[in-house]
Amino acid sequence: MKKLIVFLFTCTLVANLHSQSDYTKALDGIEWVKIESKSEIILKTHDKNELLIKAFNLEPVPEKAKGLKLVGVGGEDNTDVGFNVVQTGNNLIVQDVRKSGGAEIYLLQNHKMSPLQIHGTEILT
Repeated sequence: MKKLIVFLFTCTLVANLHSQSDYTKALDGIEWVKIESKSEIILKTHDKNELLIKAFNLEPVPEKAKGLKLVGVGGEDNTDVGFNVVQTGNNLIVQDVRKSGGAEIYLLQNHKMSPLQIHGTEILT
């Protein structure tokens, strides 16, 4: 019985850690960050020179889907948090691939940001 409880606790902990994963990308050489999303996005500032994405409501990947990548209108999920992040020149393009869920995106304060298409955005500094 004790082993079963420890096993269930460990499984729950691993599932929670996986569902709360974040994505970071250094902003060295990046002049503009362009964000496109149809989900709720909360923009916040922090004191690090990096982009930080904390996705909401991430569900654990089912066993049958392990190894597959989410593909949506914004491209392929290359962050494991439902976003496609691509650097083109000195621009960083951030596109939401998921249909719903939303996220918090952290940028360095005073960094140039251009919302291409964002619905339900709240900007906090």
